[in-house]
Amino acid sequence: RRGVASASGNLPRRLSMGGMRGLADLVSSGEGGPTSMFPGETYPEMVNMSIREVVAFQKEKLRDGRASAAVGSYQFLYPEVAAQRAGLSLDDKFTPENQLKMFYGTLMNKPGRENLSAYLQGTGDNIERAIDELAQEFASIEFRNGRSYYNDGVNKASVSRDQVRAALLSAREELTTQ
Repeated sequence: RRGVASASGNLPRRLSMGGMRGLADLVSSGEGGPTSMFPGETYPEMVNMSIREVVAFQKEKLRDGRASAAVGSYQFLYPEVAAQRAGLSLDDKFTPENQLKMFYGTLMNKPGRENLSAYLQGTGDNIERAIDELAQEFASIEFRNGRSYYNDGVNKASVSRDQVRAALLSAREELTTQ
């Protein structure tokens, strides 16, 4: 199997063999790294903070008047909610491993992402709707016609539907053959 490149031609930070980790790596390639905060800032100390401390840090940054303080590899707007969906405590660290668990928890447990979850688990077959729901969650995923779901002049789709389709197929295969 091969790694995946983003639509912009840049290689993601990590190349993966596929499956759920490959899907996570693909999304992260368009969203950010473990120490990322919108808009394009990095704070290495975040991976040593508890999720509770990261939330407080986000709120502090939002008081500066910025539009968003999405954080981490998957640009969580509400890491405390993603942590809950992943079964993590707010006292757990915002490590890359816990961010990955939060990503999985979001895909499988977030209301409004039922088609995505069903597709991954093999109980639904509408991959196009699964891609749409993934694009609603992550602005870097192409929604339609090369654009982000958030056609707001700020967010750009850098991961194509074809790339996502291949990653979803691989993730589904991994989850349904375990």
